[in-house]
Amino acid sequence: MSFTWVPYYKEFAEKLLQYQENRADLCRLIYDHEDELLINYLHDEGGKDDRFTDIDPFTTFGIFNRGISKKNRASSAALFKRLLNISAEVPSDFDGVPLLNNQKSHFFGLGRIGSQMTLKTFGDYL
Repeated sequence: MSFTWVPYYKEFAEKLLQYQENRADLCRLIYDHEDELLINYLHDEGGKDDRFTDIDPFTTFGIFNRGISKKNRASSAALFKRLLNISAEVPSDFDGVPLLNNQKSHFFGLGRIGSQMTLKTFGDYL
């Protein structure tokens, strides 16, 4: 195991802090690339067009830490590298990183009230 993901994940977390006060911008960035990021699951109770306007860092990491192929995980990480101007190399392995269940790859409740009650500022998480 080479754990090439460690520098990337550290920098990714640091880059997410720029969205600490405006997570709606992060949501827009993510949804603008929904096909490449394979995020057809990332929506509220109303279905695919009922998009989130808030997101936490764990759910954002979950975009490439769920049960998808290593190739797709690396592809999503490479896209974030470009979008967030990450200098660390895209991981060549994900050894030791736990995977989210594809059926629930977000860390907050569904529904407007559920998500408002469970989301905090990024600074509380990172």
